Amino acid sequence: MTFTTPAREISTGEVWGDVWILIVQEYLDASPRKRFSYRLARNPFVRFVLAPLFLFVVLHRIPSRDAKARERWDEGQRKLVGFKVLRAA
Repeated sequence: MTFTTPAREISTGEVWGDVWILIVQEYLDASPRKRFSYRLARNPFVRFVLAPLFLFVVLHRIPSRDAKARERWDEGQRKLVGFKVLRAA
């Protein structure tokens, strides 16, 4: 039988959802690359400025793989109109 501690549940995201949390021992055992990426993800500038910009400007503009042809066409038209508006400004 395996028991999990509340700290382990939090670090796996079972309690906090999308927030990446490591307990101290996991952080100390992590590779330098994982530590850097963890610290970068926890940085307020990255979390509240860069990540939302990337999400809304890049990821939400790419249609999903299972999108129908009409949805892809509509997305292309929105991009075209957006470029024209930016060009006119």
